[in-house]
Amino acid sequence: MKDDHVAVLLEDLNSKFDAVTELVTSVAKDVSTVKTDLAEAKTDLTEVKDTVRTIKAAVTDQTHELKNHDRRLRRLEHKAA
Repeated sequence: MKDDHVAVLLEDLNSKFDAVTELVTSVAKDVSTVKTDLAEAKTDLTEVKDTVRTIKAAVTDQTHELKNHDRRLRRLEHKAA
């Protein structure tokens, strides 16, 4: 009879260990997925930064040209007159 109680307790413990093992495996898969998603997000963010730098450079170039716009127009008007 004592062996029956021990067997039942061991069976219960084994089922609990199985549940813990399943949860740990599930968490490991989730962490792996999150790491992959973060890596992709980092890549996307790098692309966005590069695009912003390109836009900033283009706007800066345009601003420089616009600052000299009045001076260039005066020269053209003076030459045309």
